[in-house]
Amino acid sequence: MAFTPDNFERSAQIVEAFAEGEDDERVVDLLARIATAIREHAVDD
Repeated sequence: MAFTPDNFERSAQIVEAFAEGEDDERVVDLLARIATAIREHAVDD
C-alpha cells in the first residue's frame, strides 16, 4: 500500500492526538518532532 500525502497527514494527526493526552513535556516534544518528520517525509516523496 502506497502512502499518499493524505495518509502521511492522517498519521501526523494521530500522533498529535496522542500527544494531547500526555503530561510529560519530553514525550510531548518527541511526539511533536515525530509529527513534523512525518509531514516532511510526505513533502519529500
